Amino acid sequence: MQILHINDKLEESGGTETYIRDLIPALQKQNINTFLLSMKLINSVLIIESSKNKFNWSGKIKNFKESNIYKFVDQNTVFHVHNLKEPKIMELLFKLGPVIRHLHTTSIFCPGNDKFWSKNEELCKINFGYKCVLNAYIKKCCNRHPKRLLKAFANTHYEVNKAKNKYSSFIVNSSFLYDEAIKAGYKKEKIKLISYFTNLTPNYNSTNKTPPQITFIGRLSNRKGVNYLIDAFALIVKKIPAAILNVVGRGHSEKEFFLQADKYSFKNSVRFIGWGNKNLINDYILKSTVVAFPSIYPETFGIVGIEAMIRGRPVVAFDVGGVKDWLKNNESGLLVKVKDTEGFANSIIKILEDKALAKQMGKRAREIAKLQFSEKIHLKKLVESYKNALS
Repeated sequence: MQILHINDKLEESGGTETYIRDLIPALQKQNINTFLLSMKLINSVLIIESSKNKFNWSGKIKNFKESNIYKFVDQNTVFHVHNLKEPKIMELLFKLGPVIRHLHTTSIFCPGNDKFWSKNEELCKINFGYKCVLNAYIKKCCNRHPKRLLKAFANTHYEVNKAKNKYSSFIVNSSFLYDEAIKAGYKKEKIKLISYFTNLTPNYNSTNKTPPQITFIGRLSNRKGVNYLIDAFALIVKKIPAAILNVVGRGHSEKEFFLQADKYSFKNSVRFIGWGNKNLINDYILKSTVVAFPSIYPETFGIVGIEAMIRGRPVVAFDVGGVKDWLKNNESGLLVKVKDTEGFANSIIKILEDKALAKQMGKRAREIAKLQFSEKIHLKKLVESYKNALS
């Protein structure tokens, strides 16, 4: 068995790439031949980049048989496709062998990727169709540049109406995404729920930090709820003046958040760290008493949540998307009604002020992460899907 992971990029830039980064060595430990490829179509030229340079190639699609990857594929190859929406490339893969589609988001049946109306910050409740073009302008749910909108619509139309029955199976990471896929017309028997996993860390240290620290990790955008978090922190420091907020990440809205923080005159209590590697993220989680997860759009999972939990940190999150799959309210953290800034602040204050509660929730969070989101459980289900695709 050999598995070729296909994504639209190689570099680590989000939850999907973090998952792939951890998955490939885990599969290799199982003696499964595994590689990561990036495949793009630019001006009719197919560009293949790989974690192993021997697969790098570019050329016209009609000449694909000249590529090393074409020669490498055999009857025991499974294509595990992640964030890639390109009909011509998908048709190539379908001809080469069984293809499993991993739904990390709702992107294959939503041209805006996230089933979220940005204008009024609400969950989209309609299935893919021509209304999506209109909603791009009315609801601001996807890129409104005519050329990009047309491409997004065409790619989604292909996935929903042509490719859907060509996949061996679909993997989803949460019960929320499972339900959304069924609503979109995908067959229940072809959908496999396999939650993300997190690697076990050494024994975690105490949550009783001085000064108390709150950490956010993620893309700096409005839908990630950073603006709500900063407003919530303004309420937190009134009650706990020594509190510190660490904001780890970058994004297109970061200047807006810098200005928002300046407006409150937080001085040095809000720290914009920028993006960092796995070690930096680990350090900031361990510095924290609590990790904040303020996304207001329907996150299909939220891998940062289980990364915090395995390190013994409780999480406070808005109740959106697939968050309930890992955050057990009043056990591993606290769930708050979406966009309730005061409720979010009060939940964090509750944990910061009660050291015994913070310790208890941190301990329970680690237990849940070990029991439900282990590498062993994930690999067992995933390898079973690979075997079924080859049978």
